[in-house]
Amino acid sequence: MQSLIIDCQTGQKSLEEVVRSAEEIAASQEELALAELENAETLEKQKRNTFAEEADPLFFKAQRGEATMDEWLAKVAEIKARFANPA
Repeated sequence: MQSLIIDCQTGQKSLEEVVRSAEEIAASQEELALAELENAETLEKQKRNTFAEEADPLFFKAQRGEATMDEWLAKVAEIKARFANPA
């Protein structure tokens, strides 16, 4: 594989041959997989926190007659759309 190298001071461009071992490629793929998993876990945690902060109080208000179930359902749908799975 070749990589384009640009000298930041001169702006000169050159191509360099880049050789990576199977171990380096596997390590890079593993790092990427771990990063994707951490990102998915973080997103899921944010989604749960958002439900707890925004939807749950509205649900309890609806139970007390201070809001409607339709308002709560709309909030649930909004949160689901906000955190929709990009894949």
